[in-house]
Amino acid sequence: MALISVVIPVYRGSAHLEPLLEALRSDPYDDKEVLVVVDAPLHETRELAKRSPEATFVFNETRVGKVNALNDAVPRTCGEYLLFLDADIEIRQEGFLGRVVEALDRHELVDIKKLVISDSPLARLVSYDYLSSSLTNHMFSRLLGRCPQLNGAAFAVRRDTLRRLGGFPEAICEDLELAFKAYSLRVSYRFADEIEVHNAVDPSLRQWVQQRRRWGVGLAHWVTGHIGALLVNAARNPHVFAAALLVIFPSAPLIVASFLIPNGLYMKLLSIVLVLLSWLNVVMVPPVYAITVFLVAAKTLTAAAVSFIGTGVALFLASRRLGYRFNVLEYTAYYLLYNPAWFLMTVITLIHVLARRKSPELDWKV
Repeated sequence: MALISVVIPVYRGSAHLEPLLEALRSDPYDDKEVLVVVDAPLHETRELAKRSPEATFVFNETRVGKVNALNDAVPRTCGEYLLFLDADIEIRQEGFLGRVVEALDRHELVDIKKLVISDSPLARLVSYDYLSSSLTNHMFSRLLGRCPQLNGAAFAVRRDTLRRLGGFPEAICEDLELAFKAYSLRVSYRFADEIEVHNAVDPSLRQWVQQRRRWGVGLAHWVTGHIGALLVNAARNPHVFAAALLVIFPSAPLIVASFLIPNGLYMKLLSIVLVLLSWLNVVMVPPVYAITVFLVAAKTLTAAAVSFIGTGVALFLASRRLGYRFNVLEYTAYYLLYNPAWFLMTVITLIHVLARRKSPELDWKV
């Protein structure tokens, strides 16, 4: 039986930390250790440590950052297998740790399925982000046996593999950087859809914007830092990368079509047709004009309909296969409002980083 070390990074504190520790304590897998590393701890977090003798707490009086906290924590553990969990995770699955160990027996890096705790309207929309990300990772796992992205809220890795990867890289999205290095080194990867955790989502729109802004900056650095390798790998596996992009940003075809397909061509053709018709029968001008204007709008509507229906069907089928919830009205709001906002934030942030060659100020410490 392999020893599994569970590492939980915390900033100040979390309402979900105590139930998480209790779930780990009561898990029937015996060969385990739990390390909680806390930056700038609250009084409540210190009190929790006194009530949790089954876990080892390490307190950093100042904020050292998630990457530094994780890299400092790993040498304090002894397990052959390492499991990393965010403090806002809930474990509800029986035999959770045993399932993780079984997956790591067969693969070097295991990404665990995340389900959203749908306790707010925003959380219900965010759940489609998690569904699309899980579908993407599922496709990469099944088709290529490796994946260039990783959700760091819950994943497991062998200790020798993490050492080979050089530990956690100093980056805003350390999970993306770690995943791409593992992908480049052909580390054996599995998206474990049979293992699941539940992820809490802050209901505050302001917090969502701050988080997505940070993710956008991290994604921009990740893309610009690996653009050559990404293009090479996309050229080698275009079906997987294209499908992943459409699943993650289903609103992209609508936005791209609106900007790239010129309306001027339609209007020039309209002018020619109207002139010709005016020589023949002026009565025909108004209906032809109306039809042509409709065709101008139809290009956008067609792109929207194709991507809305196509992605909706894909996500619906994926929700049944991967165990997610799917609601047509929620998906419609996700497609028309949430995802376009996230896509535009990503594009704007990417342009900002490329233009200024530096990151905007963030309330985050690596």
